[in-house]
Amino acid sequence: MPIKLAIDFGTTNTVIARWDDGVQTVTLPSLSTVLDGAQALVPSLVYVRDGRTSEVVIGQAVRQQGLDAAHDNRLFRNFKRGIVSLPAPEPRVIDGIDWGDRAVGETFLRVLLNALPKGQVEQLVLTAPVAAFERYLSWLNGVMGDLAANQVYIVDESTAAALGYAVTEPGAPVLVFDFGGGTLDLSLVQLPESRELTGGILSRLRRGNTARNTARVIAKAGRVIGGSDIDQWLLAWALDRLNLTPDDLGDHYTSLLTSCERAKITLSTQPAAVITVEIGDKPQHLPITRTKLEALLSAHGFYDTLRHIVDKVMHVAHRSGIFKEDVKHVLLVGGVSLIPSVQATLKAYFGDAAVRADKPFTAVAEGALLVAAGYGLDDYLSQSYGLRYLDPDTRQPRYDEIMPMGSRYPTVKPVEVELGAAHAGQAAVEFVIGEISTESGGMLEVNYEGGQTVFVAQADTAGERVTPLNADSAIHVQLNPLGTLGEPRLRARFTVDSQRRLRVSITDLKTRRTLLTDSVIATLGTPEAADSAASSATTGSEPHLVKRPSAQRQLSLRGVATMLNALPPESISLGAAEAALRSKSFGARYNAAVALSKRGDRDARHVMQRVLTDGDPPARATVARHLHGFTWYAVEPLMRQALTDPDSRVHEGVMYALSDLRDLNAYHVMAEALQTAADNVREAAAVGLRDCQDRAAVPALQAVLLATDPDVRVKALEALSNNDSPQALIVVRAALSDTHPDVLYAAVLSLLELAHERALDEVAVLIKTSQAGMRETVLRAFFHATNYLNINPSLHQAADALFEGLADALNDRLPATRMAAFWPLAWMRHERANQLLLHAYAHETSSGVKAHLVRVVVGLMSPIAEDVLRDALNSSDEQVQAAAARIVANRERAGIILTYDDSVQPGTGLAKPSQGR
Repeated sequence: MPIKLAIDFGTTNTVIARWDDGVQTVTLPSLSTVLDGAQALVPSLVYVRDGRTSEVVIGQAVRQQGLDAAHDNRLFRNFKRGIVSLPAPEPRVIDGIDWGDRAVGETFLRVLLNALPKGQVEQLVLTAPVAAFERYLSWLNGVMGDLAANQVYIVDESTAAALGYAVTEPGAPVLVFDFGGGTLDLSLVQLPESRELTGGILSRLRRGNTARNTARVIAKAGRVIGGSDIDQWLLAWALDRLNLTPDDLGDHYTSLLTSCERAKITLSTQPAAVITVEIGDKPQHLPITRTKLEALLSAHGFYDTLRHIVDKVMHVAHRSGIFKEDVKHVLLVGGVSLIPSVQATLKAYFGDAAVRADKPFTAVAEGALLVAAGYGLDDYLSQSYGLRYLDPDTRQPRYDEIMPMGSRYPTVKPVEVELGAAHAGQAAVEFVIGEISTESGGMLEVNYEGGQTVFVAQADTAGERVTPLNADSAIHVQLNPLGTLGEPRLRARFTVDSQRRLRVSITDLKTRRTLLTDSVIATLGTPEAADSAASSATTGSEPHLVKRPSAQRQLSLRGVATMLNALPPESISLGAAEAALRSKSFGARYNAAVALSKRGDRDARHVMQRVLTDGDPPARATVARHLHGFTWYAVEPLMRQALTDPDSRVHEGVMYALSDLRDLNAYHVMAEALQTAADNVREAAAVGLRDCQDRAAVPALQAVLLATDPDVRVKALEALSNNDSPQALIVVRAALSDTHPDVLYAAVLSLLELAHERALDEVAVLIKTSQAGMRETVLRAFFHATNYLNINPSLHQAADALFEGLADALNDRLPATRMAAFWPLAWMRHERANQLLLHAYAHETSSGVKAHLVRVVVGLMSPIAEDVLRDALNSSDEQVQAAAARIVANRERAGIILTYDDSVQPGTGLAKPSQGR
């Protein structure tokens, strides 16, 4: 029996689901593990038994055979990340063969597909990460092959998660919270605009632009923290309670870690659990409560990290006019999402109704399967459609809107229209349907009916643009007896089915006969290529509308957002703009603010002022963000009003507006306000000024450096590096004393970007005097900046001081610092640099550091590269020898063969390689 299958290939677990009058997870013998809730998961694990023959063990079989505890490099986990990472992680050499994450992922999927019922899969849906959709498609296309690519449907993971949780509103903002075993990933996305744009056939997607077929990423962030970290914290707690060290456990380490993992899972649903320690003659049992686990998580900064990353995502969303009030769907996937305190933290931020966590493992696969089964997003009409009739005043054809833009389909209730003859003795009535352009509305206005806000578009008869859908194939209904002018004669009931086909049922009111029943009259969205002059000519069969159409057409909020974006600002009434600003639609709010800012006149400013005074926080923040369209003299009071708002998001918005003004007075206000501002407000200022060249903006960026969050300080330094002024250089130099590695790295980069070679003396001092891990940070920044700025330090008068500092770094006690020193030395192409590298190669005691040196000098084509490589191939150190062998193997695959002659490169004393193909 043919079946529909969906596979959610996850970082930690993979879920397979099938459609059988509903969604069912699939269990594969030996590959799946079944959770308490009868959910079958395949652990995303691959163990390579034989690298040459590609013999592998995958899924639960890896654990059943104890291969996840093997002391070798053959086990791969979390390899999905490496498939789309740039640059790709370095492959491992197993039995002389390179095994990278892309090859491991391909093998995993192939084994999985081979385990499925042969010849029974009618349709296969695979999910893809929305943030790396194109790269993932490229990889999948190679995995599936040309034939399969025509049978495989792809949907992005965020949209699939939304559908799995029954979120079906097109264009809705959705926060997908993926908290698995090793990472926390947040993606705030806007779902596709229609069901037909949800994913697509793999082979077709590979040939075209995929942006319209996926959710739109608004903001994303990630942290390397997950369930495995919690397991380790529990293990450390258990050891502390028993006064043991990890070395005391011996072979029992893995069993204790497994017991900690089970306790964590139990505490997600139970108030208490037990950790069993199997050591000595008798196993010991440590009871632990959920309260204790939460205290442990708090002590390790778990909740702070969680709140911080959510703040980061929402801060980016604010730039697009989206606030937490707009996020009605927070969807949790991944095992850590089951921890009650994780859910409580998110509910405190977004509200109880928004957070969903009942399908953490299967939501993505279920949503993908719904797409395969023909379900998915609710569908709305993206254009308006009208019926052509004869205007009795002008005696010219016009269109009466019967299906407004934003109408949901299939329709639940038919639209009923009464028609008559447009002239005496008319023998037939035609039904021509036209697509009305979204820009056809001459004016956007607002009415208030029964206390409700109703947006309407006033018809612009002169500028109305309508494209007929069925002018050459219109239905003609015969009138027998002939029609009488002005008499109601036909009742037409219009509906739209799930395939966007407009259907009509027609009754003759005079004879009481049913003339048509549910007949297809046109397919919406497929206009005919018709001559405009011909389509505007009368045919004599146009109907007369018994009830004259209004000059207005009512719009949904979706339609309002579209029209606000399409119409010139002067075509939007002030009342409509204010109502849109106060609406719950982020699109309508944002576009209304843009339109008012473009107007920039007194009336528009008064609308903004009213909303800034008594609107809700998202409306006030949106207004504040767009105050830059007015003159400083007129808008300064509103700017200062926004800076005193009780909601910090309004402060963020006004910082963007102040930045966009590029005005001396605005910079002064920013610098003053930023002295005591919250970090999210300082971050907005840094982002707003990132391309600013005005020296007057430097004090504002200096105030941003007061932020507690190092990420915000980094953004300030990035902005300062683009401000080519002496004042900016002074502030950057002061930031070199920052004790956070990321900030120091950004400060060194900015210093070299602003001062170029003039800063090399200062960098030499930093390399010489920096302590602990800070020296490694300086070295990384020094190499990266001199590389992309094309600075050759060896030609500068500071070269001697730089070489002294680099020599000290090669003797640093920290391996990371020594490795960081290799990069600039290999790049400098100087005799002294060569000597330092050769000395380091000869005296380095760490196998890993020495192997890294080999890779660096070869990768950067240092003059000593081939001598070092030749020696490494004969090294007694297995790790060094393996690194060299991998380099040679990669060259051979590329067709590069190196031989050596007896010539010597000037000043080096090293053999000169010659290259052939």
